[in-house]
Amino acid sequence: MNGRRAEAYWLFIEPYVYVKMTEGNVFLYNTLDGSVIKSNRIEVVEIISTILKDENGVVLLREEKFHNKIVKGFVNDLRKKYMGDAIDVAYSNNKPVQIMPLCNLQDVGINNIYNGRLFSNVPVLDCLNEISFYVDDSINADAFISFINTLPVSLDVNLIGDITKVNGYIEILSFFVEYSFSSFAIYDGYKTAINLISKLEHFYFKLVVVVDYPIDLEIWDILLKQLIDYAGTYKFIFHVTSDEDYWESIKLIETYSITDYEIIPVYIGTNLNFFRANVFLSENDFQNSIVSMKEILTHQILNTNDFGKLIVRASGDVYANTHFPCIGNIYINNIKELVETELKTGLSWLRIRDKEPCQNCFYQWLCPSPSTYELEIGQVNLCKINVK
Repeated sequence: MNGRRAEAYWLFIEPYVYVKMTEGNVFLYNTLDGSVIKSNRIEVVEIISTILKDENGVVLLREEKFHNKIVKGFVNDLRKKYMGDAIDVAYSNNKPVQIMPLCNLQDVGINNIYNGRLFSNVPVLDCLNEISFYVDDSINADAFISFINTLPVSLDVNLIGDITKVNGYIEILSFFVEYSFSSFAIYDGYKTAINLISKLEHFYFKLVVVVDYPIDLEIWDILLKQLIDYAGTYKFIFHVTSDEDYWESIKLIETYSITDYEIIPVYIGTNLNFFRANVFLSENDFQNSIVSMKEILTHQILNTNDFGKLIVRASGDVYANTHFPCIGNIYINNIKELVETELKTGLSWLRIRDKEPCQNCFYQWLCPSPSTYELEIGQVNLCKINVK
């Protein structure tokens, strides 16, 4: 008489599920719908530990373990939230292959640059996608144009300030007319934009108007009347430091039917409570949004806020982020040297959440990359979950 065949199951985690373990706790996140499974039960921790060690996404569960109440509950959760399943080994003689979405680029090292290429197959200049120039009357137009002429046309280029104060600004603007960058915009405060618009003549560029509070309504009205006849496109950026600023921005947007705008919080040293209430992240923020697997993996490699962006002061000094040291000067270094310097020795583009308390947080890689706000406030994170 044959004995009953012992049951065994292949338990697998779907490849679109992000898995994190920390201090005896397990966290699974479905990147398709944002659903979550958390557990600190030893049975679940052991299963996930085995899966992560093997990097296969599949583990064998013998009958006794599979029918364990805790394990059964975990499997049910996986099924209910479409994160995984357990199938009878009878349906698969060999262990199924289920590749886990693990990031291995850190082992290679993004600083491994050689022959002017990143990871040997990505041109260094392909890492650059935006460059912003602060302009004033100290700029030498000829030298400025000479540097601009060396930039890839795939870039987004911004001029910040009143370009009409530069001796030779007509030549600079004429150059931008001929040089077809991906996008080109001029940023200026709403008070000085009045003068800028009157001198742009036939240069129909995108104008980005920066609004700081308190607002001079008389100047604001003059600006809005000028923009009616402006042949180029325009956008507003409202800098807000308080709830009052925010609601004033909403009022202006609605009153003047502004359709292209951003509202950006600004830290001034005395409005930390405003940031805690409106910028700091909580678990509810993650429950109300979905983070893709691509975003999670990218956060482990580079800073999505700063990567690919350079800032150039009127002096020619170049920064990846102005809170970190200068990486060169456009009148001394070529663009390739500047990008390589940031990739090899810079502190901005590769700044990720790899320090405490983020290092041992479930949401470590779901969180946005560290921003300039952290540097200005003097905190490693803007968080209501793990505070240090």
